[in-house]
Amino acid sequence: MVYTLGGSAAGNYSAPADFVATGAQISSNIITLEPLLNPTPNPANTGLVLSFSVITGGPTQYKITFETAALAAGIQNVSYTAISITGTDGSITFTVPKGTKAGKYKGTLQMRNEFGVESTTYAFVLTVNIPAEYIAIKYNRVLVLNNSTKVFMTYQWYKDGVAIEGATKQFYRDPKGLVGTYTVQATTIDGEILYSDPKVLNIPLTQKVTAYPSLIRANQTCTVEIADEAMELDLTGAELSVYSSQGIRVYYSNKVETINTIQLPTIDGMYSGRITTADGQSFLFKVIVAN
Repeated sequence: MVYTLGGSAAGNYSAPADFVATGAQISSNIITLEPLLNPTPNPANTGLVLSFSVITGGPTQYKITFETAALAAGIQNVSYTAISITGTDGSITFTVPKGTKAGKYKGTLQMRNEFGVESTTYAFVLTVNIPAEYIAIKYNRVLVLNNSTKVFMTYQWYKDGVAIEGATKQFYRDPKGLVGTYTVQATTIDGEILYSDPKVLNIPLTQKVTAYPSLIRANQTCTVEIADEAMELDLTGAELSVYSSQGIRVYYSNKVETINTIQLPTIDGMYSGRITTADGQSFLFKVIVAN
Protein backbone atom coordinates (compact mmCIF):
# COMPACT_ATOMS: atom_id res chain seq x y z
CA MET A 1 0.00 0.00 0.00
CA VAL A 2 1.41 3.43 -0.99
CA TYR A 3 0.58 6.61 1.01
CA THR A 4 0.75 10.18 -0.38
CA LEU A 5 0.07 13.55 1.28
CA GLY A 6 -1.56 16.55 -0.35
CA GLY A 7 -2.75 20.05 0.44
CA SER A 8 -0.98 23.30 1.45
CA ALA A 9 0.10 21.88 4.81
CA ALA A 10 1.50 18.62 3.46
CA GLY A 11 4.99 19.62 4.41
CA ASN A 12 4.10 19.61 8.08
CA TYR A 13 3.40 15.87 8.06
CA SER A 14 5.21 12.59 7.25
CA ALA A 15 3.46 9.87 5.23
CA PRO A 16 3.44 6.32 6.65
CA ALA A 17 5.89 3.88 5.09
CA ASP A 18 4.69 2.08 1.99
CA PHE A 19 3.46 -1.50 2.66
CA VAL A 20 3.49 -4.34 0.13
CA ALA A 21 1.82 -7.65 1.01
CA THR A 22 3.29 -10.81 -0.61
CA GLY A 23 1.90 -14.34 -0.81
CA ALA A 24 -1.73 -13.29 -0.66
CA GLN A 25 -4.26 -15.26 -2.73
CA ILE A 26 -7.64 -14.38 -4.09
CA SER A 27 -9.90 -17.44 -4.22
CA SER A 28 -13.51 -18.04 -4.96
CA ASN A 29 -15.28 -19.05 -1.77
CA ILE A 30 -18.00 -20.83 -3.76
CA ILE A 31 -17.37 -24.50 -4.65
CA THR A 32 -19.83 -26.00 -7.10
CA LEU A 33 -19.80 -29.41 -8.79
CA GLU A 34 -21.57 -31.05 -11.67
CA PRO A 35 -24.32 -33.45 -10.53
CA LEU A 36 -22.73 -36.73 -9.50
CA LEU A 37 -23.02 -39.97 -11.44
CA ASN A 38 -23.62 -43.01 -9.27
CA PRO A 39 -20.66 -45.39 -8.88
CA THR A 40 -20.83 -48.52 -11.03
CA PRO A 41 -22.11 -51.44 -8.92
CA ASN A 42 -19.30 -53.75 -7.90
CA PRO A 43 -18.86 -56.77 -5.64
CA ALA A 44 -18.25 -56.09 -1.97
CA ASN A 45 -14.66 -55.63 -0.82
CA THR A 46 -13.59 -53.96 -4.04
CA GLY A 47 -12.78 -50.35 -4.85
CA LEU A 48 -15.73 -48.26 -5.96
CA VAL A 49 -15.06 -45.06 -7.88
CA LEU A 50 -17.07 -41.87 -7.39
CA SER A 51 -16.19 -39.37 -10.12
CA PHE A 52 -16.82 -35.63 -9.95
CA SER A 53 -16.27 -32.47 -11.97
CA VAL A 54 -15.63 -29.03 -10.41
CA ILE A 55 -17.45 -26.04 -11.91
CA THR A 56 -16.19 -23.29 -9.60
CA GLY A 57 -13.89 -23.01 -6.63
CA GLY A 58 -10.74 -24.79 -5.60
CA PRO A 59 -11.56 -27.71 -3.30
CA THR A 60 -8.66 -29.29 -1.45
CA GLN A 61 -10.57 -31.79 0.71
CA TYR A 62 -13.67 -33.98 0.55
CA LYS A 63 -15.87 -35.92 2.92
CA ILE A 64 -18.54 -38.57 2.37
CA THR A 65 -21.52 -39.06 4.64
CA PHE A 66 -23.83 -42.09 4.37
CA GLU A 67 -27.38 -42.62 5.53
CA THR A 68 -28.19 -44.64 8.64
CA ALA A 69 -29.00 -47.81 6.67
CA ALA A 70 -25.57 -47.77 5.04
CA LEU A 71 -23.83 -47.27 8.38
CA ALA A 72 -25.84 -50.15 9.84
CA ALA A 73 -24.67 -52.32 6.93
CA GLY A 74 -21.04 -51.60 7.77
CA ILE A 75 -20.25 -48.86 5.25
CA GLN A 76 -18.24 -46.10 6.89
CA ASN A 77 -18.28 -42.34 6.53
CA VAL A 78 -15.14 -40.61 5.27
CA SER A 79 -14.07 -37.51 7.21
CA TYR A 80 -12.39 -34.62 5.42
CA THR A 81 -9.50 -36.03 3.40
CA ALA A 82 -7.05 -34.39 1.02
CA ILE A 83 -7.99 -34.71 -2.63
CA SER A 84 -6.06 -34.58 -5.87
CA ILE A 85 -7.71 -33.00 -8.91
CA THR A 86 -6.50 -33.02 -12.50
CA GLY A 87 -7.89 -29.91 -14.16
CA THR A 88 -11.51 -29.83 -13.06
CA ASP A 89 -12.08 -33.59 -12.86
CA GLY A 90 -11.32 -36.02 -10.10
CA SER A 91 -12.38 -39.31 -8.57
CA ILE A 92 -12.62 -40.87 -5.14
CA THR A 93 -12.09 -44.58 -4.50
CA PHE A 94 -13.47 -46.24 -1.40
CA THR A 95 -14.06 -49.82 -0.30
CA VAL A 96 -17.32 -51.58 0.47
CA PRO A 97 -16.68 -54.01 3.35
CA LYS A 98 -16.86 -57.69 2.57
CA GLY A 99 -20.20 -59.15 3.59
CA THR A 100 -22.14 -55.91 3.08
CA LYS A 101 -25.80 -56.73 2.45
CA ALA A 102 -26.86 -56.20 -1.15
CA GLY A 103 -28.87 -53.03 -1.60
CA LYS A 104 -28.87 -49.37 -2.58
CA TYR A 105 -27.39 -46.93 -0.11
CA LYS A 106 -27.60 -43.14 -0.20
CA GLY A 107 -24.62 -40.92 0.45
CA THR A 108 -23.49 -37.31 0.01
CA LEU A 109 -20.23 -35.76 -1.10
CA GLN A 110 -19.07 -32.41 0.30
CA MET A 111 -15.96 -30.36 -0.53
CA ARG A 112 -14.09 -27.55 1.20
CA ASN A 113 -11.20 -25.30 0.25
CA GLU A 114 -8.03 -24.29 2.06
CA PHE A 115 -9.90 -21.49 3.84
CA GLY A 116 -12.39 -23.93 5.32
CA VAL A 117 -15.27 -22.83 3.11
CA GLU A 118 -17.57 -25.79 2.39
CA SER A 119 -19.64 -26.63 -0.66
CA THR A 120 -23.21 -27.78 -0.51
CA THR A 121 -23.76 -31.55 -0.36
CA TYR A 122 -24.11 -33.62 -3.54
CA ALA A 123 -26.13 -36.83 -3.40
CA PHE A 124 -25.31 -40.20 -4.95
CA VAL A 125 -26.53 -43.79 -4.61
CA LEU A 126 -24.16 -46.67 -3.97
CA THR A 127 -25.40 -50.05 -5.21
CA VAL A 128 -24.00 -53.25 -3.73
CA ASN A 129 -24.67 -56.23 -5.98
CA ILE A 130 -25.90 -59.60 -4.79
CA PRO A 131 -22.69 -61.64 -4.32
CA ALA A 132 -22.22 -64.51 -6.76
CA GLU A 133 -21.90 -66.93 -3.83
CA TYR A 134 -25.58 -66.27 -3.06
CA ILE A 135 -26.33 -68.38 -6.13
CA ALA A 136 -26.16 -72.00 -5.02
CA ILE A 137 -25.85 -75.04 -7.31
CA LYS A 138 -28.10 -77.99 -6.60
CA TYR A 139 -27.71 -81.45 -8.15
CA ASN A 140 -25.24 -79.99 -10.70
CA ARG A 141 -28.15 -78.69 -12.73
CA VAL A 142 -30.24 -76.20 -10.71
CA LEU A 143 -29.37 -72.63 -9.67
CA VAL A 144 -31.02 -71.25 -6.53
CA LEU A 145 -30.78 -67.68 -5.21
CA ASN A 146 -30.39 -67.59 -1.43
CA ASN A 147 -33.40 -65.76 0.00
CA SER A 148 -33.10 -66.85 3.61
CA THR A 149 -33.70 -63.26 4.72
CA LYS A 150 -36.99 -63.16 2.76
CA VAL A 151 -36.09 -59.82 1.14
CA PHE A 152 -36.55 -60.84 -2.50
CA MET A 153 -39.99 -61.01 -4.09
CA THR A 154 -39.54 -61.47 -7.85
CA TYR A 155 -36.79 -62.87 -10.06
CA GLN A 156 -35.48 -62.86 -13.62
CA TRP A 157 -32.58 -65.08 -14.62
CA TYR A 158 -30.09 -64.22 -17.35
CA LYS A 159 -27.69 -66.38 -19.32
CA ASP A 160 -24.76 -64.78 -21.16
CA GLY A 161 -26.39 -61.37 -20.67
CA VAL A 162 -29.76 -62.34 -22.17
CA ALA A 163 -32.96 -62.67 -20.15
CA ILE A 164 -34.19 -66.28 -20.11
CA GLU A 165 -37.82 -66.49 -21.11
CA GLY A 166 -39.98 -67.87 -18.31
CA ALA A 167 -37.10 -68.04 -15.81
CA THR A 168 -38.84 -65.97 -13.14
CA LYS A 169 -38.63 -68.17 -10.05
CA GLN A 170 -36.15 -68.31 -7.19
CA PHE A 171 -34.51 -71.27 -8.94
CA TYR A 172 -33.58 -71.95 -12.53
CA ARG A 173 -32.93 -75.29 -14.20
CA ASP A 174 -31.08 -75.20 -17.51
CA PRO A 175 -32.21 -78.17 -19.62
CA LYS A 176 -28.88 -78.20 -21.46
CA GLY A 177 -26.67 -78.08 -18.39
CA LEU A 178 -25.11 -75.21 -16.49
CA VAL A 179 -22.73 -73.96 -19.14
CA GLY A 180 -22.39 -70.18 -19.46
CA THR A 181 -22.45 -66.96 -17.43
CA TYR A 182 -25.50 -66.67 -15.19
CA THR A 183 -26.91 -63.66 -13.33
CA VAL A 184 -30.21 -62.97 -11.64
CA GLN A 185 -32.24 -59.80 -11.21
CA ALA A 186 -34.17 -59.74 -7.95
CA THR A 187 -36.72 -57.22 -6.72
CA THR A 188 -36.83 -56.63 -2.97
CA ILE A 189 -39.90 -56.15 -0.80
CA ASP A 190 -39.12 -52.41 -0.91
CA GLY A 191 -39.27 -52.39 -4.71
CA GLU A 192 -35.51 -52.09 -5.25
CA ILE A 193 -34.15 -53.89 -8.30
CA LEU A 194 -30.79 -55.57 -7.65
CA TYR A 195 -28.54 -57.70 -9.82
CA SER A 196 -26.20 -60.48 -8.85
CA ASP A 197 -22.57 -60.64 -9.76
CA PRO A 198 -22.00 -63.10 -12.64
CA LYS A 199 -21.49 -66.78 -11.93
CA VAL A 200 -19.50 -68.54 -14.65
CA LEU A 201 -20.19 -72.27 -14.86
CA ASN A 202 -19.21 -75.23 -17.01
CA ILE A 203 -21.26 -78.18 -15.74
CA PRO A 204 -22.68 -80.05 -18.75
CA LEU A 205 -25.40 -82.61 -18.15
CA THR A 206 -24.60 -86.28 -18.20
CA GLN A 207 -26.93 -87.47 -20.92
CA LYS A 208 -26.05 -90.67 -22.68
CA VAL A 209 -27.62 -93.58 -24.51
CA THR A 210 -26.78 -97.14 -23.52
CA ALA A 211 -27.52 -100.22 -25.62
CA TYR A 212 -27.56 -103.61 -23.84
CA PRO A 213 -26.62 -106.23 -24.39
CA SER A 214 -24.10 -104.65 -26.73
CA LEU A 215 -23.44 -108.08 -28.29
CA ILE A 216 -26.56 -109.91 -29.47
CA ARG A 217 -27.45 -113.01 -31.45
CA ALA A 218 -29.78 -113.25 -34.42
CA ASN A 219 -33.40 -112.49 -33.53
CA GLN A 220 -32.38 -111.31 -30.06
CA THR A 221 -33.81 -107.98 -28.94
CA CYS A 222 -31.70 -105.11 -27.69
CA THR A 223 -32.65 -102.42 -25.18
CA VAL A 224 -31.71 -98.81 -25.85
CA GLU A 225 -31.95 -96.69 -22.70
CA ILE A 226 -31.58 -92.93 -22.34
CA ALA A 227 -29.85 -91.91 -19.11
CA ASP A 228 -30.97 -88.32 -18.61
CA GLU A 229 -29.46 -86.75 -15.49
CA ALA A 230 -31.92 -83.86 -15.53
CA MET A 231 -34.91 -86.02 -16.44
CA GLU A 232 -35.95 -83.18 -18.70
CA LEU A 233 -34.87 -84.34 -22.14
CA ASP A 234 -37.81 -83.64 -24.41
CA LEU A 235 -38.39 -86.73 -26.53
CA THR A 236 -41.35 -85.26 -28.39
CA GLY A 237 -40.49 -85.54 -32.07
CA ALA A 238 -37.30 -87.51 -31.36
CA GLU A 239 -36.12 -90.17 -33.83
CA LEU A 240 -34.18 -93.40 -33.33
CA SER A 241 -32.23 -94.79 -36.28
CA VAL A 242 -29.81 -97.71 -36.64
CA TYR A 243 -27.38 -98.08 -39.57
CA SER A 244 -25.32 -100.96 -40.88
CA SER A 245 -21.59 -100.62 -41.45
CA GLN A 246 -22.43 -99.81 -45.09
CA GLY A 247 -24.52 -96.82 -43.99
CA ILE A 248 -27.86 -98.44 -44.74
CA ARG A 249 -30.61 -97.64 -42.26
CA VAL A 250 -31.94 -100.93 -40.90
CA TYR A 251 -34.16 -99.61 -38.11
CA TYR A 252 -36.20 -96.43 -37.58
CA SER A 253 -38.72 -95.20 -35.01
CA ASN A 254 -40.26 -91.81 -34.33
CA LYS A 255 -41.73 -92.97 -31.04
CA VAL A 256 -38.78 -92.68 -28.71
CA GLU A 257 -39.07 -93.40 -25.01
CA THR A 258 -36.62 -93.44 -22.15
CA ILE A 259 -36.38 -97.21 -22.64
CA ASN A 260 -36.73 -98.66 -26.15
CA THR A 261 -36.67 -102.26 -27.37
CA ILE A 262 -35.35 -102.83 -30.90
CA GLN A 263 -34.61 -105.84 -33.10
CA LEU A 264 -31.80 -105.75 -35.67
CA PRO A 265 -31.15 -107.81 -38.82
CA THR A 266 -29.69 -111.28 -38.41
CA ILE A 267 -26.62 -110.39 -40.48
CA ASP A 268 -23.40 -110.26 -38.49
CA GLY A 269 -21.78 -106.88 -38.15
CA MET A 270 -21.35 -103.62 -36.26
CA TYR A 271 -24.46 -101.44 -36.17
CA SER A 272 -24.42 -97.74 -35.28
CA GLY A 273 -27.44 -96.13 -33.67
CA ARG A 274 -28.44 -92.51 -33.17
CA ILE A 275 -31.19 -90.78 -31.23
CA THR A 276 -31.88 -87.25 -32.45
CA THR A 277 -34.16 -84.87 -30.53
CA ALA A 278 -36.35 -82.20 -32.06
CA ASP A 279 -34.07 -79.45 -30.72
CA GLY A 280 -31.04 -80.96 -32.46
CA GLN A 281 -29.36 -82.94 -29.71
CA SER A 282 -27.83 -86.22 -30.85
CA PHE A 283 -26.82 -89.36 -28.90
CA LEU A 284 -24.94 -92.33 -30.36
CA PHE A 285 -24.68 -96.01 -29.49
CA LYS A 286 -23.32 -99.22 -31.03
CA VAL A 287 -24.51 -102.83 -31.16
CA ILE A 288 -22.74 -105.93 -32.52
CA VAL A 289 -24.68 -108.80 -34.06
CA ALA A 290 -22.71 -112.06 -33.96
CA ASN A 291 -24.19 -115.53 -34.58
